[in-house]
Amino acid sequence: WNPWRGCHKHSEGCRYCYIHKGDFKRRIDTNNIVKTDNFYAPIAKNKSGAYKIKSGQTVYLCFSTDFLIEEMVDSIRNLIQIGADSIILGCNTAHVFLDRVYEVIPEARQYIVNIIDVCIAELAEQGVKSVYLLATEGTILSNVYNRKLKDAGIECETPEEQEFFKLRQCIEAVKQNRYPATTQDMFAELVSRGDVCVLGCTELPILYQRYRKSLGDNDVYDPLYLALCKVKEKYQLSQKREG
Repeated sequence: WNPWRGCHKHSEGCRYCYIHKGDFKRRIDTNNIVKTDNFYAPIAKNKSGAYKIKSGQTVYLCFSTDFLIEEMVDSIRNLIQIGADSIILGCNTAHVFLDRVYEVIPEARQYIVNIIDVCIAELAEQGVKSVYLLATEGTILSNVYNRKLKDAGIECETPEEQEFFKLRQCIEAVKQNRYPATTQDMFAELVSRGDVCVLGCTELPILYQRYRKSLGDNDVYDPLYLALCKVKEKYQLSQKREG
């Protein structure tokens, strides 16, 4: 699904991009980021009133644009300009694009509290050697967690690709605020697979809190919560210094 079209060349890997080359032949300026006619595809319905994109269907997003980078850059720059001391990206998958953001605004490094880095630092401090990661398929397939965990000497296991539908169902339950019994059973089975589980998607901690009393006693880490705690500690320390 391409709600937007257009992108910019950012590296050597973009030099021979076939999208830019094809657009050039058609006299289209790929550097212009434009909304496409398919922008509302996710809520489009057929004649019978059913959604054309079915629930649980895998949708590949933004094949022909990188507009998300520009939106992130603008948002982060605005936050810095209005005086933010710390910036947290609540979306785990968004961290995949941070290197691109830092290319445009290098100073953002001193403001952004990377929830993945904070979580891995805590795991290392606690002496954890192996984790089971639950996250969106985008986060898992990007290896944004796996690479950093490996660098920290921590092994990482994830659900197989054929099980991604289970993760989607759990995440959608939170987004839709609908919690069938099948979701609880599915989540309980996933979260109990390792002695240590990392909830690498913003919606999953909500499920964990909802079902916590019926879950096992394995250690569960919420990267966003850990990052918030770090920012809180930073704020409290600054208050003491000012006091």
